[in-house]
Amino acid sequence: MDPQISEQQEVVTRSTTATPDQGRSTTRVAYRRAELGPAGFRSQQTIWLILGLVDLVLAIDFVFKILAANSVGFVSFIAQVAGAISAPFSGVFRTATSNGHLIYWPDVIALVVWTFAGWFVVRMIAIAAAPRMRNNTAA
Repeated sequence: MDPQISEQQEVVTRSTTATPDQGRSTTRVAYRRAELGPAGFRSQQTIWLILGLVDLVLAIDFVFKILAANSVGFVSFIAQVAGAISAPFSGVFRTATSNGHLIYWPDVIALVVWTFAGWFVVRMIAIAAAPRMRNNTAA
């Protein structure tokens, strides 16, 4: 999602210097152009980045549990982080086991709920940062 350019600003700076020994003046012109994205764009992108990392951890943990991975090293780290993220949803559904493979529903529920919550926050930022129409007519 690329930012839309909402405003362009161009500044022209002119400076004139005269050299006493040569008797002539030098004029320097500098142009600067700034392109501004919509307000709140960086905040929205930061939230999507954090949400993507949370969803990635939950998805990896879910796959590790389905595949009955040994809880050592990286798998243990992912299980601890995902356990903290999905803790509010533990006990909503019973964890199912089939042939030693664990289907851990709190990871799935957390993935859905946190994704929806992130989308909601991004939409609220977009609404709050939207330009407002002003009525400049005098009565």
